[in-house]
Amino acid sequence: ATLRYPPLEAKLLLVRARDEQNLGRHDDAVATLHRAAITAERALDAGAAADAWNLLVWNRGYLLAFRSEAELWAGYAAAAIERLGGDDEREGTRLFNLGSVIWMEGRLDEATPLLVRARELMVKSRGPDYWRVASVDDALAGVALDGGRVDEALALHRRAAALRIRTLGPDHTLVGASLGWEAVDLIRLGRSDEAIPLLHRVLELLHREGSDVEDGWPRHRLALALRQKGDFAAALDEDRRSLANLSAHRHADDPALCAPLRGASADLLALGRARDAVADAERALPLCERDGDRFAIADAQLLLG
Repeated sequence: ATLRYPPLEAKLLLVRARDEQNLGRHDDAVATLHRAAITAERALDAGAAADAWNLLVWNRGYLLAFRSEAELWAGYAAAAIERLGGDDEREGTRLFNLGSVIWMEGRLDEATPLLVRARELMVKSRGPDYWRVASVDDALAGVALDGGRVDEALALHRRAAALRIRTLGPDHTLVGASLGWEAVDLIRLGRSDEAIPLLHRVLELLHREGSDVEDGWPRHRLALALRQKGDFAAALDEDRRSLANLSAHRHADDPALCAPLRGASADLLALGRARDAVADAERALPLCERDGDRFAIADAQLLLG
């Protein structure tokens, strides 16, 4: 129903979009956010407009990997924040969202200053125990990990987990995000035995929210750890479960599907099933190319070879 009062309608659309995003209905959230942004602009509500544009950067640019659009939405957010006369928290959010997208594009040198500045603004606006600061630490850790600084990444991920436990409690699903990344660091350091119980804890936290949750990433990471230990059959099972879950929550050409497909191909190859491995690698390669991740592209090509 139309409320015919645009300021309130824009705020309600933002609430609806966040609910859709939290339920994994990312395409629905994007459509709602466009309505929210247009409604907020019509109402001359610069704060709601900035929030909508910022969420579009995150949802469309980061979660759905339409990264070429992210800088456009971030520019609209910057204009709305300027109309407000500045807002440290919203600008911190904008820089965090944009920096995260740029990190995922592999532009590490560009992402780092954006994320550092985002952290400074969030701390300035809400204090060092603001729970969202942990998200910035996770992103900075991701940049360090991709730059080969694994020990630095592990320290940052552990700092993020500690902040979330302190501010949100030990059973919050966002604690699982930091624990999941900590497990990736441990796998990179060859410490799979430490990573596996962390990933089981991540899955436990996720499924407190219900059965129909997106758990594809921790399952893929669990497959990585199992593969590192030489348990290729169990790794294949987790990669298949990861692929099924992500396919149910993402669109068919989402680059997120590249990782479990590459994992399954590697598992099959290790099990001596090269003919079966080819199909997964062939399906993975165009998804990796769409993502632009050079390591993933090379890995898919190597698997095919």
